[in-house]
Amino acid sequence: NALRFMPRLRVLELHGGWNRTVTAAAASVVVAGAALLEHLDIRYAEHGALRVVTQLHHLESLCISGSNHALAQDASVLAGIMMMPTLRRLRIDGIASASWNKAVIAIQSSGAA
Repeated sequence: NALRFMPRLRVLELHGGWNRTVTAAAASVVVAGAALLEHLDIRYAEHGALRVVTQLHHLESLCISGSNHALAQDASVLAGIMMMPTLRRLRIDGIASASWNKAVIAIQSSGAA
């Protein structure tokens, strides 16, 4: 894990591609090696990878793109991201309004709102 040589890393862009996605395993490596991340740009991520992102307890800014299928899979993933206590800025490119609405309903249903 190359991140072990960068313990003070605060900003990271983590990109999959059109034929490969950021997996939960890859996201777990980032969380373990760069736990102090404050800003993350993640593109083409799987459902599980986005769930792992919620373990970044210092994250202030998150940009998600190319991952709409993953966000649509389970409203609790986006709800978990939206409820991160340190998150101050969230940008999601191309999210379907239905996915956003389901996440808001999940938050309200959990009693966290």
